Amino acid sequence: MQMLKAGGFARTGLFFSTLFFAAQIGAMVLTDTPSPIATIGQTYYFTPKMKYANPCASCFHVSGLPGWMRFNPKDGGIWGTPTAAGTWSNITISAWNGVDGATLPPFKITVKSAPLLRIAGSPAATAAVSQYYYFKPTVTAAANSKLTYKISNRPAWAAFNASTGALYGTPAAANVATFANVLISVTNGSTTAGLPAFKIAVTRPVIGHAALSWTKPTRNTDGTPLTNLAGFHVHYGLSVTALNQVVTVASPNAGGASIENLTGGKWYFAMSSYTNAGVEGVTSTPVSKTIQ
Repeated sequence: MQMLKAGGFARTGLFFSTLFFAAQIGAMVLTDTPSPIATIGQTYYFTPKMKYANPCASCFHVSGLPGWMRFNPKDGGIWGTPTAAGTWSNITISAWNGVDGATLPPFKITVKSAPLLRIAGSPAATAAVSQYYYFKPTVTAAANSKLTYKISNRPAWAAFNASTGALYGTPAAANVATFANVLISVTNGSTTAGLPAFKIAVTRPVIGHAALSWTKPTRNTDGTPLTNLAGFHVHYGLSVTALNQVVTVASPNAGGASIENLTGGKWYFAMSSYTNAGVEGVTSTPVSKTIQ
């Protein structure tokens, strides 16, 4: 009776031990779903989750892995940065501890081109005190893209438009300094493009003058003598097609004029005469002078 009882106890103990071990093995499960899409130039990551009372170490395996990806046998993670478009199918990740295992359903990864997004432009490297500064980058993006612009290290004297990327403002004398490492970028929500870092040196304006001279006209355009000359108009500006500033020299005997307070840049000048009746003569061919 004692031996039978002892034998029965041994079988009973083995029976319960076997049931417990089977339940432990059956708990091994791999979960999570890898993204089916990767983008050229952007790193792809995926690591499965394991449900198991005693996780195994370095027991993961992979098959069908794309050549641009790497694999970690310790946790089953895959990662990489694709450089070309394509589709890789029938990729499997499994785990095996020598007794039991689990496998994710086969999956595929399709690599697509990155959404079209480019930003370009050359911001002016200087801004003069009391002169308006403006820069707006040029952006190429897919149709109907929702774009948002950002800036880092914005000069305190300038404003920034997050909808257009425009940087603008008028620096004061107190702002004379160099503002470095200014960064402007744009994002469409999935891709970001940025301009190279640039700097803006705020300088005191260059002020100069231009001395102009001319020969007083003596005849009208029809060849008749000019007897009622009243004076001259000097037209000038920073563009040969936009001489939008005018100085009047109200003397028929003047042979020239000095235009003062010209800021740095290339200025263009032309002269016309007018009569006592207010008739304006033909404007002369423009001449130019660079103030620097």
